[in-house]
Amino acid sequence: MFYMFKMVKKYVSTICLLIAISVGSTIFSRPLSISEKNQEEKIKNDFQREFRIENFVLIPAGEFVMGCVAGDLQCDEREKPPKAMKIVKPFYMGKYEVTQTQWQLVMRYDQSDFKKCGGSCPVNNVTWFSVQVFLKQLNYAMQELGKATMVFRLPNEAEWEYAARAGSTTKYYWGEEMDPNYLWYSSNSDYKIHPAGQKKPNSFGLFDMNGNVSEWTADSFVDRHSKRNVEMRIVRGCSWFSESETCRISHRNAGVPSYGSNMVGFRLILELQ
Repeated sequence: MFYMFKMVKKYVSTICLLIAISVGSTIFSRPLSISEKNQEEKIKNDFQREFRIENFVLIPAGEFVMGCVAGDLQCDEREKPPKAMKIVKPFYMGKYEVTQTQWQLVMRYDQSDFKKCGGSCPVNNVTWFSVQVFLKQLNYAMQELGKATMVFRLPNEAEWEYAARAGSTTKYYWGEEMDPNYLWYSSNSDYKIHPAGQKKPNSFGLFDMNGNVSEWTADSFVDRHSKRNVEMRIVRGCSWFSESETCRISHRNAGVPSYGSNMVGFRLILELQ
């Protein structure tokens, strides 16, 4: 654990310097060369393209029942009891899962498996802690680009399920029966990830809320019966490896925050301040 935190600290220092160079920080007294200016301009354009507001969907405020759908015989105890929830204000959620291109742009490295899939495929094999570093560096870069009003974070579990359901009350967000037109899972994925956005979106216009990779959320795992927090973070949505029963929209999972998996990535929330 101590070694892991040392590595994260090392990444933070290195990444801060790289982004400062990339976005034209004034830490240098000498003028930039033409090649450096071109590189600076390219990286600025890349950030503005990859994290523009058009890549996000405005999710309206509303109410929903979180947890196990009545009559679903596959419900797990972790999904019970169902709970009435209220989302008090609209929020922007990423239309797609964070891609390998986006991760590489911010972090300057990519530890994903399935690299042959390409930059448009979801980043994976990322720990919850490394995602926090990603968010810190992304928000820092946006400030340097004059876009400090754009602040990125992970969704909490209620936001994730509300956005995934998109007004549905069924077992899956498209209906009661499995439909491979909406997701990559064990029966059609060939046991690998695929480029983001190839399957049908939900009613809010979000792609791959189930399938391809599962997604980290901001929340700690809380046993709904004992109300006890444990040192794990909630993971929602199924993956390319999942069976149909774990692709139900109410299914809950959790992961050790210092471990990564090639079945887990994440999605962004954008706050405009």
